[in-house]
Amino acid sequence: MQAHPPTHPTTHAVQPDLAADPAALLAVFLGPPQAPVAAANDSGPAGSPPLPPPHTPQAAARVIHRSGQRHLQAMFGEVYATPTFSNNNAWLRRKLLEGK
Repeated sequence: MQAHPPTHPTTHAVQPDLAADPAALLAVFLGPPQAPVAAANDSGPAGSPPLPPPHTPQAAARVIHRSGQRHLQAMFGEVYATPTFSNNNAWLRRKLLEGK
């Protein structure tokens, strides 16, 4: 009887050095780059300043400040390569904004 290869890879991808690569750090917060959005969607609610362009430190900070606790904990795990069980959102946000 032949052994079948596992359906899921058993090795994990090597984490990039997020502190040395700002683009990789932003990708953790914002996801992969996407196609440009139409100009009608580039502004926030009426009277608010326009949104920052995607994949900028300002956009990453905006995502961090709008994220809930579980998402902050998940991002912390990705950035620092270690899980956290901290419920202190202010601390989590500060550490994520520091980025190592």
